[in-house]
Amino acid sequence: MAETLDYFLANVLTQDTRRRFQTHEELLDYIQRDGSSLFCEEMDEFINGLSAWISSSNFKISLNGLEIVSCLIDRMGYNFQAYIPSLLVSVIDRLGDGKDQVGNIMR
Repeated sequence: MAETLDYFLANVLTQDTRRRFQTHEELLDYIQRDGSSLFCEEMDEFINGLSAWISSSNFKISLNGLEIVSCLIDRMGYNFQAYIPSLLVSVIDRLGDGKDQVGNIMR
């Protein structure tokens, strides 16, 4: 059972699509659970991994990354502000995405 976000780091950084899908479900459940720790020793690396998800050519992975980031923002609030520059380019690129599902979540 995960005690911090460090538990998910290796799977966030992976390029394996199947592992990313599995990690999305587990990570989303973890982040949404009240009282779960959002501590990560390598939070910059964790956020960069999620940025790679958002930039993925697989639109489902991109949506999953956006969903996780959205939940992190909800939980972290003002404390997430330091990580915005790391995600800004990826999110802006997705604003022009041709997939309706990605465009809808971005709006």
